[in-house]
Order: sequence, then structure tokens, then C-alpha cells
Amino acid sequence: MRKLPQIALALSTSILMVGCQSIQDKLKTSKPLQPNTTQHFIEEAKAELNQYKQFDVSDEGMITFTAQLPRFSTYTWKPVVIAESSYQIACEELRDFTKRGFVVKTWFAGRGGRAEYYNMARCEEEASSRK
Repeated sequence: MRKLPQIALALSTSILMVGCQSIQDKLKTSKPLQPNTTQHFIEEAKAELNQYKQFDVSDEGMITFTAQLPRFSTYTWKPVVIAESSYQIACEELRDFTKRGFVVKTWFAGRGGRAEYYNMARCEEEASSRK
């Protein structure tokens, strides 16, 4: 988890550069999931992630990652980039948290953006379909 600052910065940058295009897409958001973690783990997550402005940890155990397009831009989020980035963030980079019962919400703000919710069950389901 020590690589998190470099990973978060690299992901944010690549998402902003690669995840944008000029055509509009319909907003589709996955259904919210309920976290199933302990207060102890929530406090640990807050301590570890509060130094990164892209992450927010709620008192209920929801970790939110936010990526935003530049204001007043004509860019649009590309659905495939949202799907791939969401999986990578929630199921690979934050895997230790999802294993502990956290739900990771990836929020791509801006035109064509959407939110994706991942828990360990969804990560495992998608991992099996990626093989």
C-alpha cells in the first residue's frame, strides 16, 4: 500500500488523458452496495487515505475515488475507460480494503461520467469473467 500515492497520481493523470473523448454517452451507474466492515478498519482506512484528495472514506465504510474532467471542457468520459479504471482501482489497488468489507465507489464526474460500486463479491465475479 506504500505505492498508493504514485498509483493514484498515475491513474488520475492517465484517466484524464485517455478517458476523454468528444462524443456524449448515456449516464449508467451501477447499484450502490452496502459496506460490511468494522469501525477499526474504517479508522485505519481514513488514516491511510486521507492524505489523497481523490479519496474519501465515509463513517459507514464506503471509499470514494473521484476523477473529474476539466470544467467547461468538451471532453466526455469513455465507458470502457471507466469500467477498466474502476476495476483496477477497486479490485487491484484497493484490494486489501475490499477484502475487509469496504465498498469502493469510483465516481467519474463530468459529461458521460458515472459511478461504479465494487465489493469483494463483484471483484471476484468480474475477475472470473476477465480470464
